[in-house]
Amino acid sequence: MRKRAPGDTMLKMVGILMLVLGIFMAFGGAGSLALVAKGQSEEVVRQYLTDNQITYGQMLAGAVISCVAGVIYLAAGIGGVKYSNRPEKANQCIVLGVLLVAEIILEVIYNIVLGQFQLYTIVSMLALPLLYLWGAYRNKQAQGSIL
Repeated sequence: MRKRAPGDTMLKMVGILMLVLGIFMAFGGAGSLALVAKGQSEEVVRQYLTDNQITYGQMLAGAVISCVAGVIYLAAGIGGVKYSNRPEKANQCIVLGVLLVAEIILEVIYNIVLGQFQLYTIVSMLALPLLYLWGAYRNKQAQGSIL
């Protein structure tokens, strides 16, 4: 009988959460891209921009960031669930975790440029990716001992 990988539960649980978040982000970004596709001269788009006090370019950038983040979260979620008990796949999970952190850092930089940065947001945004990386790292440590 095969022993469980040390990061199995962590990767699986965080992976499930990332799948759900990824779906919401991807669909939210797609909805924003639908607004962007209407063009800034469309009344509904002008109203949205006015209500949220953003420019058309900021809306476009936010929609693209949301879509990209959604895809990365979906990939990491699938990887976490699928490879949670496979230490030999720990490197793939680590790469996905690093992509998550990199995406968050770029998003924080974007928020700083917009003047919307708050410290607690970076802490909350990094919580899941760091837990994901911790689970992947625990599996990486056990690569030789579990099989």
